[in-house]
Amino acid sequence: MRRAFFGLLFVACAGVDPSSDPHQQATGPTSATGTTGTTQSTTGRFVTTFTAASATTQSAPAGALVTTPPAVVVKDQLGAPLAGIGVLFEVTAGGGSIASDVVSTDANGTATMPWTLGKANVAQTVRASLTGQSALPPITFTASVQTSYAITLVFVGTVGAAEQASLQAAAARWSAVITGDLPDTSIDRQTLPADCGHTNNSTMLAIDDVVIFADVSPIDGPAGLLATSGPCATRQSGAPAVGAITIDSADLALLAAKNLRDPVILHEMGHVLGVGAQWKMKNLVAAPSLPSSPGADTHFIGAQALQAFLAVGGTGYMGGQNVPLENNAVAASADTHWRESVLKNELMSTAIAEIEGSYPLSALTIASLSDLGFYTVNMAAADTFRVSFGAGRDGEAAPTCRVRTPTITLATAPSP
Repeated sequence: MRRAFFGLLFVACAGVDPSSDPHQQATGPTSATGTTGTTQSTTGRFVTTFTAASATTQSAPAGALVTTPPAVVVKDQLGAPLAGIGVLFEVTAGGGSIASDVVSTDANGTATMPWTLGKANVAQTVRASLTGQSALPPITFTASVQTSYAITLVFVGTVGAAEQASLQAAAARWSAVITGDLPDTSIDRQTLPADCGHTNNSTMLAIDDVVIFADVSPIDGPAGLLATSGPCATRQSGAPAVGAITIDSADLALLAAKNLRDPVILHEMGHVLGVGAQWKMKNLVAAPSLPSSPGADTHFIGAQALQAFLAVGGTGYMGGQNVPLENNAVAASADTHWRESVLKNELMSTAIAEIEGSYPLSALTIASLSDLGFYTVNMAAADTFRVSFGAGRDGEAAPTCRVRTPTITLATAPSP
């Protein structure tokens, strides 16, 4: 599957009567400054055109700098460049970042701004405008996130608007992390489990690259498990093809009140894509605590995740020799999450609690997806995260969810 570019192109190029706008009028032999918001120029010269000096549409990986930084050029009534004119750059969509906000045009009349895209597969835009100006319209630069990985959501039963929005945001986030296309395939929904898109009649389900059935149903009452999730059917490689997320209807009010809906759903979708759920299948778990070895030195042995663990400060744990997994021998959480007492608030640790405040999707989790062997991933999409020994909540924590494992493996050959 290939992503289409999105966004609109706005290029301003207009003349302005200096008598109608005091910011355009010459006021003396001084150069303009972007810090004061004025556009003074040498006597008799005034800003006439404000245009893009770089491509206004492009693409880049999520979390990465765009190849061509947004640039604009300012010229006077004779078409000569104006130096020292203040230009304001603002991120207006996508959650990306820029190096600063106001810069002044150089001797060529040009102002340029490095731009790092946000970390989700959503519209990304930056707007440039003249400071202290209203007569010349702003210029909008757009970028699309480079990814070929598609997550299709199917809402089962009554799924509220807030939950749907969180699921869509999670899909946009994970599809910026996993970027490689997988072979299209299909499955008869009659063969799927009852809680994973099953239908009584034979109905073929087209899959590109994963289909996730999401519903809101009772699980275990208030303040227990918040959700269940995981893949239901996989390709021969082990790559999830169909998965399910069930949010406990008894916990909807809790998730909303504690601002936990988004991180919990992002966490659950990670399991559907294989985090935790496919680790044992790929022989990436050493010394498992299940079924009956609580306190074992359960750890993840993927080489890329180990390097990522060292990079985020993991040397403080046993010299960084292994990546600790939850070892409480509790079926809902053991061997399928990062160990809560070490990784604490990392998104895919055992519990998500209000006290933690933030839940970074770290390079460790993204590297573990790469270790599965069937994904192409984008490490630039990782959130900032550091292992902080001796800080935050230690010890056993109540698990957030129960992770399911797949029961169906699709035929080797993909559908046409």
